[in-house]
Amino acid sequence: MEVQWFRQDKPAVLEALRGGQRPLMATTMASGPLDELLALHIELGIFEALDALPVARQRDGLADALLLRTLATLPFLPEAGLDPAAKLLFQEPALLLRLGWAPAQIQAGDNRRHRHPEGRQAQSLPCHPDTLRDELRRVEAAAWLKAQKAGAAALYDHQFVRGRVYAIDGSGLGTDFRLVCLVCVSGPRPMIVAWRLLEGEASEKGREASVTRELIEQALELGGPDCSYVRTIRGHKQMRTVDVAAVGELTSWDSFVEAARGYGVSDPSLWVALVREIAPQERPLEECWALVSTRRFADGYAALQAFRPRWHIENDGYRELKEGFGLEEQRWGRDAAAAHGRTTLTILAFNTAQVYRTRGGERLAKLGIRRLRRGSQPELGPSPVVIFLDDCYAVLAVEELLAAVGLAARQSLLPQLDSAHRPLGPL
Repeated sequence: MEVQWFRQDKPAVLEALRGGQRPLMATTMASGPLDELLALHIELGIFEALDALPVARQRDGLADALLLRTLATLPFLPEAGLDPAAKLLFQEPALLLRLGWAPAQIQAGDNRRHRHPEGRQAQSLPCHPDTLRDELRRVEAAAWLKAQKAGAAALYDHQFVRGRVYAIDGSGLGTDFRLVCLVCVSGPRPMIVAWRLLEGEASEKGREASVTRELIEQALELGGPDCSYVRTIRGHKQMRTVDVAAVGELTSWDSFVEAARGYGVSDPSLWVALVREIAPQERPLEECWALVSTRRFADGYAALQAFRPRWHIENDGYRELKEGFGLEEQRWGRDAAAAHGRTTLTILAFNTAQVYRTRGGERLAKLGIRRLRRGSQPELGPSPVVIFLDDCYAVLAVEELLAAVGLAARQSLLPQLDSAHRPLGPL
């Protein structure tokens, strides 16, 4: 297939339009909130991190960076499955141009997979979803860990991770995998700063304790503060009246004391609170909940209040990942390689969406949009149009396009020069 490239030539495009020539293609340069999420993803360095990922098997065809950028955009779309999400994305040429797809690739595709006797089919433009699925399998778990660290480091660098209270918990993804996350729950919105996807025997409930230390060390390495965290041994969310008893300065756990001293803690100890429900149903002592912490509290009720933000990891974390992003139901593949890729890209998108909902995130997204649109052309308005014609293209304001085809708007909404600076002669 011959690839057709276009040069930027605004005068040639305008002249051809005035002469009645039909354009080859046309698209806008904005797609609303999705456009801003994509810009924020770029500002947080997600695409840069994906571009640098090592790939296990090299091959000819579409660039790995292009496919990975495309995959990273899919979690933002309303469809959770890879195939339907790709179908929606491939109907947005403006976004595809942002991702780095060339106009010729969008129009005619750029790989020879899924050939058909009647020619390339619509589902293969610009590439078949299976090509994206294959790309997931070509990236190893160690490479995805690099992308995870890069994404979390950007959150710390931009100070979107606030506070010192973190929660660690695990949740099953089907019967084969278990996702364990370290979440900062003290800020305005939960941020997942480190995670591991456990598979096979390691995915059994309760095995997440084996990666707790690893997750905390990773957060500290990336710039997180010295943090305290509270884990729940047993608990379910509902309205309750409880009795609380607490005791501190526990040092009988020899292995804990030894490990803590290895980190430079001179007098390590544990603080424990027992919480027993007395209403709506009184529970026996054997069924109380235990809160264990390295942090010291004034009393048991202070510990219970500090623990309450932990529910963010359930309500605003795992529930959003599973129900909003479809992480459990739509795996994007049956093997572990696809699961690791899907999980990493989804959590990166989750964090970007959380940032987007903050005031600082809105400012950063707008900064990214200005950069993407090369803010040096304010005269084009917020949603300029890209016109492809023959072997050239031009970026035009909507009103400029209408004027070129002989249907100029009666009144302009674009910025106008004041009378002192207007050119002589009729407008």
